[in-house]
Amino acid sequence: MQKFHIGSFSALLVAATFLTGCTTETSVNTVVDLTPQTEFSSTGNTAEGVSFSLHGDIAQDWTENKDHDPRILTQFYSPTTEVDPFQENINISRFEFAPGEKEMTYDEFAASALQGIETYQGYKLVSQTKREVSGYQAITISFQTTEYLDGAVMQLEQTFLRTEHEGYIITLTATPEGALQYEKVYTDFLDSMIIE
Repeated sequence: MQKFHIGSFSALLVAATFLTGCTTETSVNTVVDLTPQTEFSSTGNTAEGVSFSLHGDIAQDWTENKDHDPRILTQFYSPTTEVDPFQENINISRFEFAPGEKEMTYDEFAASALQGIETYQGYKLVSQTKREVSGYQAITISFQTTEYLDGAVMQLEQTFLRTEHEGYIITLTATPEGALQYEKVYTDFLDSMIIE
């Protein structure tokens, strides 16, 4: 696998094996249907031969793109509607560290990950939040840009994290309205992830 400097590596994807549906019991003993979920997983080896695996859940009405960019592990698309024909997508990309990145502190890693984003055409920062994904420190940046799709305003939410052996970028690409509509799908997806 090619090594990329994270500051120059942008928006990407998620992997899949389909399964479940979910319900939960509330404190007053009523059953509430949650958004049906599908299990996804992806496995492989780093350049050093260390195995990695990802597991988690994605909304069941999202479909996997089998012909996604080879730099991403997998990519899922939202359903389309007459009101919103654009297919929002969530993808996961995995990258191995460029020289010096493995030794960075988390704050240095986060600063490197965000380097250059503000140069996108029509860039507007929406939010920046620290969080955890699968027990690893992560940072999620939400921003709008007119860099893609013939100048239309797009909103990207990118979560950057690293393990001991590699880094990940988990991206939601949406219209601003789609980002609002699918925010919970994205955060549920992040919350469900197990990276080993």
